[in-house]
Amino acid sequence: MLWRGRWIILICTVVLTGIGFKYVQQRGTVWRATSRLYVDASSPSMLSADGNLVSMGSRNYANTQAELLRSTKVLDQTLLRPEIAASPLFPEAANKVSWLMSALKVSVGIKDDILSVSLDDAEVEEACLIVNGVVDTFRRLHSEKGNTRARELKAIAVSGRDKEQVALDALQGELIEFLSANGSIALDDRAGGTYATRQLDSAFQELRKLEADFQIATTRLETARSLESEPRLMRDFLGETAPAYDRKSDRIAELQLNDLMRRSTELADELRAVRRNRIELLEQKRTAENPSVVVLDKQIADLESQQDSVRLELSAVEDRLNSNEQAAEALYAQKLLANLERQHADMALRLDSSRTLYTDLETAAKAVAPKRAELRRLETRIAQSEAIIEGLNKEISDYSQADINEEDRSKITIEILDRASPDTAKVAASVPKTLAIFFLLGGLLGCGLAWLRALLDRKVRSEEDVTRATGLPLIGALPRTKLREQKADAIQAWDEHHALAEAARTLRTAISFSMPKGKGTVLQVTSADKGDGKSTTSSQLAIAMAQAGQRTLIIDADLRSPRVAKVFHLGNEDGLSNILAQDVPFDQVVRPTRIDNLDVLTSGPIPINPAELLNSEAFGALLDDLQLRYDRILIDTPPVLAVSDARVVAVRAEATLLVARVDKTNRKRAESAVERLTSVGARVLGVILNDVPRGIGYGYGYGYGYGSRYGYGDTPGIDLGAAGVGAARRNGAQRNGAAPHEPTALPPSTVASRSTTDASTFAIADARAADPSQHAVPPSS
Repeated sequence: MLWRGRWIILICTVVLTGIGFKYVQQRGTVWRATSRLYVDASSPSMLSADGNLVSMGSRNYANTQAELLRSTKVLDQTLLRPEIAASPLFPEAANKVSWLMSALKVSVGIKDDILSVSLDDAEVEEACLIVNGVVDTFRRLHSEKGNTRARELKAIAVSGRDKEQVALDALQGELIEFLSANGSIALDDRAGGTYATRQLDSAFQELRKLEADFQIATTRLETARSLESEPRLMRDFLGETAPAYDRKSDRIAELQLNDLMRRSTELADELRAVRRNRIELLEQKRTAENPSVVVLDKQIADLESQQDSVRLELSAVEDRLNSNEQAAEALYAQKLLANLERQHADMALRLDSSRTLYTDLETAAKAVAPKRAELRRLETRIAQSEAIIEGLNKEISDYSQADINEEDRSKITIEILDRASPDTAKVAASVPKTLAIFFLLGGLLGCGLAWLRALLDRKVRSEEDVTRATGLPLIGALPRTKLREQKADAIQAWDEHHALAEAARTLRTAISFSMPKGKGTVLQVTSADKGDGKSTTSSQLAIAMAQAGQRTLIIDADLRSPRVAKVFHLGNEDGLSNILAQDVPFDQVVRPTRIDNLDVLTSGPIPINPAELLNSEAFGALLDDLQLRYDRILIDTPPVLAVSDARVVAVRAEATLLVARVDKTNRKRAESAVERLTSVGARVLGVILNDVPRGIGYGYGYGYGYGSRYGYGDTPGIDLGAAGVGAARRNGAQRNGAAPHEPTALPPSTVASRSTTDASTFAIADARAADPSQHAVPPSS
């Protein structure tokens, strides 16, 4: 944690040391001017068990005097001295008393009652002047007033009471004059001061009510005027019931109507009788030309003509009566409208009168308010003055003559033991000491910030972070290089960065010893997020396996953002997507490299359905065919948390390697990646730590190779691939009389001790692959 936060610690230390350097440059050496004095006073005594007098409260008395030395009264009197008030120590725009109270230190001795008054400052002579001035002022105040405190306080209280009584008499006279001039206001205020307020409030409520009623009356009047042409609708709107029209008032029309109705009834009866006679004649088989029938037809026509004439007269009489009724309704509507207009005019007059009354009351209330406030001010001042006089009377009665006599018998002696002088001043803060303090404060601040940063940091920083977050072993680590800046391909990086090559060989060893016999042909390399370095890791691991004599193929199964072609500086026109989508033969798209036994299958053109292609039967058949051609197949897949492609491939792979990058991979994200892989049944072999910086404990080869437990007869030799390693283990086990067994993971302590041996073992294989004639192995080996 301290190593990762070294820059924070260094910056904080340098900054605080610089601040301290500027501080000591401005202030320089700080001197402490000190004056010592002894205050002796007769204190209450009592008899002890052995009959001797024992003084009480000596220590408390000394502490009390120490506080009095720093009191405002003493400091104010000290600052009245011209030589002290003009001292350059006091800031010009600051409160001098406050500054002096905070800067002056008064302490009581641990083993005695000696008071030490000190002041720290770079100007030692000015500091001595101020300290001596405070001590002299304290001594003078005690000598002048120390023995007459109770008597003087009583006299002060009596004088204050007399002055306050004079002020009270004046206030009472002023109140009497005010009440004489404004008696009504006083009476109203005694009643709660609510009369004028109630009047104003009542007028306001009445005004609001009249305004609402006037608005309603205006609306009713305007609506009635709009319905003037419709008397019946206006009457219904106003909710009025018009008196029924009495048709009997028109006697002649009524008689005509009754006579016409009777005549109409008689004609109808006569017409029915004639028609019945005609029907009887026709039933007697007489024809329409029969004279009797003809006579009846003529009678029917004559009766019908008379009936029509009666109906016309009847309709005329009814129209005359209806017209008279409508005229009566119109006359009633005019009366209603006139009544509404009269009511509206009356309400307008009432509203104007209410507004005038409210304005007058409001003006009167505003005129009364200042006088009422003046009355309350006088009454409040009188009440305060009476309370002050009562308190002073109580205070005067508390100062009894016995207390004054007892105080007169008390004697206070102040003896100055040492006066402050530049010769006796001590160094309070030197330049080296101040710089050391600032240096330590900077270091402590930096350590605190580094600890806080480590507490809040969620990124992978070390092996412990990886194992604690994922629960998986760390099977290898690759060092931090400058491949990005150099833009070198994987093979060039292998040749130029020996630490990277050695770490890749160690990783190859760990993988070989971690896989069971006959397993580990198809290995998946993935990461939690983009940018963790999975493509760089898979390329270096592939080169290490190829140089060990294993036929190795690296497949770029990242069909969304391929990187293997760029890592090996190869073209990406054809590749895995052509095989899966277009059934292109494998031999036409595979790319050999400058490294023997190493081929590369790039991703090819980016398809629109990468997950479906990787989950197809064609991809499974391709892996089955490639296992017959190669000893190792490394599949570079997209990040686990970004898309589902990695989980699809993990089902087909024999083991999965998860790449985590130092200072980049989030521990929570790495844990989620492992959970998603294991949820589909993937066998996660372990974690590869990428981009490991030097100097944090990874050592030579950055080796953490977790191997398999093998017998004591195993002899380090040439790497013959997974099958060769398995055979060596079986031979070793048989020589020790033990049955062959499946490999299991070694504990970290064992792996750490064997990492160098594993690297040496595969180094022989790398050398032999480069020049077999120079590294022949005798049959005995």
